[in-house]
Amino acid sequence: MWPVGPGDGDRRSRADLPAGTLYARSPDQLYAIDVASGATVVTPVAITTGRPVSMIATSDGVVLDPQDGTPGVVVRDGRRPVGLPGRLERAAALLPGPSGHLWVLRRVGRAPSFTSATLVDERGHRDGPHLYTSGRYGPDGSGGLLVWNGAGVWQRYPPPARRLTTGRVTAVGLHHLQVLECDAGRGCREFLVDRRHDRRTALPGHDPSYGEGVLSPRGTRLAGSRGYGAREPGTTVVRVADGTVLHVFPGPPGLSTGPLGSLVWLSERWLAALHGGRLTFYDSRHDHTIDFPVGHLRQLAWRPAPDAPGTPAARPVTSSR
Repeated sequence: MWPVGPGDGDRRSRADLPAGTLYARSPDQLYAIDVASGATVVTPVAITTGRPVSMIATSDGVVLDPQDGTPGVVVRDGRRPVGLPGRLERAAALLPGPSGHLWVLRRVGRAPSFTSATLVDERGHRDGPHLYTSGRYGPDGSGGLLVWNGAGVWQRYPPPARRLTTGRVTAVGLHHLQVLECDAGRGCREFLVDRRHDRRTALPGHDPSYGEGVLSPRGTRLAGSRGYGAREPGTTVVRVADGTVLHVFPGPPGLSTGPLGSLVWLSERWLAALHGGRLTFYDSRHDHTIDFPVGHLRQLAWRPAPDAPGTPAARPVTSSR
């Protein structure tokens, strides 16, 4: 359950937390936290690897996939871990897909090599397109795929494929990207790209101390890491429109985004953040934090309630290539 806070303010704030399950992984435990109530289910899961581990929320649990070839597991809510089924077991890497699906990535051929991406269901059965690229796949924040190559960053799925930027992506959100574009004449500029409406908005001056970030569902907030070249290294929350710093979590910045992430927006207002192995819920409306009494954590994954605002809409899944 939620710890007893110092006063009524904590209790009122917790009442506004969104419904859903936040998964938090330590080296030997998986915590499934019902955010609204604080009720927590702890499952022993020992992943003995020094390499990153992808953690992807599914409709009834999480998939844990070490990136060093160590066998992965699926942990369904309230059950013990079991091996990955079907095509999930044979993946070189996994990415979150739409509507409770996952993308299975595999290397194809020799140099110049390609990467295939196959959409599968949670049982590991193919249930969607089978795509190829000579670039690098990445998550788009809502179950689709981005591709990085020498010509920029492209939306690969859902179709139609289109280029989003000639530069690089610095933050990913449910419907938005923050991108950095540089040229010899103008220097570097950042833009907020709204993928739904194919709209770009220029942002205030670029701060080179920022690393990767994650955008809130409506793209108004950015949480990201600042390296040790910054005046205040750590995890920083910024208002996107004008670059105002809303909050700084001191300490070593973690891996911010995607299935390796230590930062997850639960809603437009609430952020879950790991810093120093501790879990904190941050209220960006009132600049208020609530610590959760679990330590030694490494990464997070979020499964919102099906009817929660900001939940990715289900996309049609087809079996065409």
